[in-house]
Amino acid sequence: MPDTRRVVHTIHARFGAIKNKHAASSQQQQEQNSGASASHANKTAQRSTEDSATGAPPAPRAGEPQLQPRALGGSVWDQLLDSDMAAFKKAISKRFKMKDLGSPDICLGIKVQHDRKARTVTMSQEHYLRSVLETFGMADCKPVGTPLCTGYVDKPADKEEPLPDVPFRELLGSLLYAATMTRPDISAAVSILSRRMQHFGMDHWKAAKHLLRYIKGTLSYTIKYAATGDTSNGSTADGVLSAYSDASFASDVDTRRSRTGFVVFCSTGPVSWNSKLQATVATASADAEYMALAATAQELMFLRQLQEELTGAVLCEPTLVHTDNQPAQRVAEHAASRMRHILVKYHYIRECVDTKRIVLSYLATEHMIADLLTKILPRPKTAQFCTMLFDQRPLPGCQPRARPHSGRSPRPSTPRQDL
Repeated sequence: MPDTRRVVHTIHARFGAIKNKHAASSQQQQEQNSGASASHANKTAQRSTEDSATGAPPAPRAGEPQLQPRALGGSVWDQLLDSDMAAFKKAISKRFKMKDLGSPDICLGIKVQHDRKARTVTMSQEHYLRSVLETFGMADCKPVGTPLCTGYVDKPADKEEPLPDVPFRELLGSLLYAATMTRPDISAAVSILSRRMQHFGMDHWKAAKHLLRYIKGTLSYTIKYAATGDTSNGSTADGVLSAYSDASFASDVDTRRSRTGFVVFCSTGPVSWNSKLQATVATASADAEYMALAATAQELMFLRQLQEELTGAVLCEPTLVHTDNQPAQRVAEHAASRMRHILVKYHYIRECVDTKRIVLSYLATEHMIADLLTKILPRPKTAQFCTMLFDQRPLPGCQPRARPHSGRSPRPSTPRQDL
């Protein structure tokens, strides 16, 4: 991460400059009081000047916490994690005018809760989404159980008709931020509606309001990361990455392109996800799944490199990737001539499998979490996958309502026979 290193280098240089200034003032005072101490002050100033020029951190004063550089470029953030935070705050307050605001509460519209005893971090945007509902007059709407209507078909608007006077673009801009930060369950819906930003109709505005009704019933959804916890959703609690990859074949009615969806878990919570139309038309469902695996592999390689840089250790174990398409899995594991028409960039997944950086595993479609990011699912499947994604507390208003009695006598139920 070059930007992080540049910031750390600047902090080190500023610490060196402050140390140099302090040493110079001490040198003048010591020269007035005693000539014998002048040489010691000169050495201190010279040493501080060298630290400032090289960007190395200055030597700590007596009583300050010892911040020793680590293998990861001597990062200040790594040193803070190893030192006593109370002692560091006390020491740095002597040099800079600062105010301790305590633990982080809201950062960039995200509420962060850190439980040190349970070793968990919880992230949510409930307050942000409530403000969005109030802004667009949907604070008192009735909640629904799916982001869009089940089986929603995205049709283009008539370009000859004028645009409706509704804040469609403003609404999608607000929801896009939530979809990329803490709400992977609305990523597919936001991505589908965002394709009509240039020219939209009232049908798209009604679909956007339907999405707000879904958000109304799921305001309490939070992402929870834990050092130890339940791994029934397929995630890992020890910081190991795992991914789910899926694709919906020819889901776009205009271009007949497929949609890629993937989600990456780490420490019992999702850390990366994406829902996006593929760049080319897939001629078969296996081709679409193969392209989705390639996109997932690229994201995983970035996350693996980031994890190696943060921890200072090389990841030797491969990352597990789940897919629900066995032909795509076989092609990625064993080269096949039937994929010669696929662009070269999509064969990157083969190299990752051959070098043991990724290992593929088949997972049935009914358990594929990434399916939520490829299409609009029915309410039961949406609730099932949201339970895996979030540390949720369902609101009573989002429970399915009973259908009114039609007056007809119910049909006698026949027992289901397993085939």
